[in-house]
Amino acid sequence: MNPNPDPLEKVVDQALKSLPVRRAPSSLEARVLAEIARREALPWWHRSWTYWPTAVRWAFLVVSAALAAGVIAAVFALFHSSSAQVVEGAVAEPIGWLQAAKAVFGVFGRLGSQLLDLVPTPWLYGCIGGVVLAYLLLIGVGATAYRTLWQPR
Repeated sequence: MNPNPDPLEKVVDQALKSLPVRRAPSSLEARVLAEIARREALPWWHRSWTYWPTAVRWAFLVVSAALAAGVIAAVFALFHSSSAQVVEGAVAEPIGWLQAAKAVFGVFGRLGSQLLDLVPTPWLYGCIGGVVLAYLLLIGVGATAYRTLWQPR
């Protein structure tokens, strides 16, 4: 917030305050009032969380936490049961393509690493410095453009 308003701001403020008050069109006024009445008529469970009664909010939190704990306990029990191997076999077969994708990306990763090892270290530092310099130049040009084009004179 600007503690010292600009003279133009004062002029615009005075000009706007001197305008006569205009009523909204009757169709707009009716639509707005109808929407306000419709929202007021909504039951609390159709409104935002902040409009729910406090007791219901607490009950919802407790039930949600209990459900989350139950799901976590069920998953934990499933993974430590004897039927976990059956589930693992059933799940691993459809996602076998992930293993192939992992192998392909591993090959490309190792190839990229080997190619990067061939580049001399000073060149890497120079490229990183060039990228940093380009970003700093972008920030400087942006700040200059802002001060030139949008700052009041």
